[in-house]
Amino acid sequence: MIIKEAAEFLTATTGQTVTTKKLVAQLEAKFPGKTFNESSEVPEEFVEQIEKVVEAKKQQDQPVGNISKADPKNLTEAIADVRNHQDLVTQAIYEALNDQETILMIQRGFNDGLKLINTYEIAKNQVVNKWAENQVNKLDDESQKLASELESLMIERASKEQASLGKFTVLNQQAKGRLKNTQSFLNSIMEVI
Repeated sequence: MIIKEAAEFLTATTGQTVTTKKLVAQLEAKFPGKTFNESSEVPEEFVEQIEKVVEAKKQQDQPVGNISKADPKNLTEAIADVRNHQDLVTQAIYEALNDQETILMIQRGFNDGLKLINTYEIAKNQVVNKWAENQVNKLDDESQKLASELESLMIERASKEQASLGKFTVLNQQAKGRLKNTQSFLNSIMEVI
């Protein structure tokens, strides 16, 4: 491809006016040390760059969705397509909002579930604490009752022992008294004999 053809091709495909002089100046700036004119061959690297620019321009000019460039022939169709696309965008927005509402509902449900679990845990802990407190109170009452019974039994036993000791002491005193009497009786018999 020569420079003149390349300039015409670029003007036709990009919609911008590209003169051969401009193209020659760009090529000389891009490839210093080389000289170019209208009939010179365009370097292969520059051809690849031109093809990339043309491809990019084609992609920019492609219609978005089903909307093509509007001209008098298809203007009505383009307006209808735009309205259809607006409806599709609106529907997509509604679906996105519904998805967000669903996510919010899931988050609310999760939070409510956590609140319910926390309430359950608090109630369970209160019941367990109350039960443990009642058990401790029962054991305390029972141990106090047993201590009182033991004290009563010890007092009763002590009084019985004291009564027995008192009887034993009385009997012992009586036995000593009899022994003295018997000894004195024996002494008096011994004196007589």
